[in-house]
Amino acid sequence: MLEKMKKWENKYYRPIFIFFGICFCLFLWWLVAYIADSPLLVGPSETFVSLGTLFTMEYFYVSIGYSLLRLIIVLLVCFMVGGILGTLAGLFKRFYAFLYPIITILRAYPTVIILVVIVVLVNDRLSPYIIASFVLFPIIYEAFAKGINSVDDSISDSLEIDGGYHKPHNVIKVLLPLSFPYISLTITQTIGLGLKIIMMAELMNGNTSLPGLGNMIKIYQNAGEYNYIYAIATFVIMLTIIIDIGLYFLKKYIANKYSFNKK
Repeated sequence: MLEKMKKWENKYYRPIFIFFGICFCLFLWWLVAYIADSPLLVGPSETFVSLGTLFTMEYFYVSIGYSLLRLIIVLLVCFMVGGILGTLAGLFKRFYAFLYPIITILRAYPTVIILVVIVVLVNDRLSPYIIASFVLFPIIYEAFAKGINSVDDSISDSLEIDGGYHKPHNVIKVLLPLSFPYISLTITQTIGLGLKIIMMAELMNGNTSLPGLGNMIKIYQNAGEYNYIYAIATFVIMLTIIIDIGLYFLKKYIANKYSFNKK
């Protein structure tokens, strides 16, 4: 009996405690909004009502589509360039050392300065792509480089015997799948972070005629309707959680297939 209870607990403890954590966050949100009693701090009930209203608006779906399209384009470019360069950096230490100053500068440079400069220098349509790429590229690059370096030495030695550690076939079939724990974590981080950066860029460019969630926030800010701003933020959080759950099951599938990281 105790063994069955322990198996049940090990299987379901994660979703149960996630649910309790969500309930606690909602309670804390309600409590702070109740104590503040300010139109600038909207409670969860009014936010979810406003979110339901947003789901009836065609422009909301158009804005979601444009923001997600910008995010997908940035992620594809960054994963293509960052993945190739990061893999090469993981395979060749001299190449990693050569790129180290550039990556360090990109990671350390204040995002707010990048936002201000790019918005001024580049047209409204391109600024979200460039700003998000500046932020996401070094993260993706480091994930691939560290993922390759995290592969066990015994596997690396076996690949050397099998015909070469640096052979494209070994990199694609062995090293990259074994690096997936690092890469999958980065995918989750970059999706949420990338969407936030793109929304900030859309908000700061000041052109409310361009569809996007950031532009919707700007419109509601100008109108003083903060309940819709909280509703958009809540939707982004829910979307990120859904994507995170999908990536979690994808990670489990790959972990079972390649027999690593089975926790």
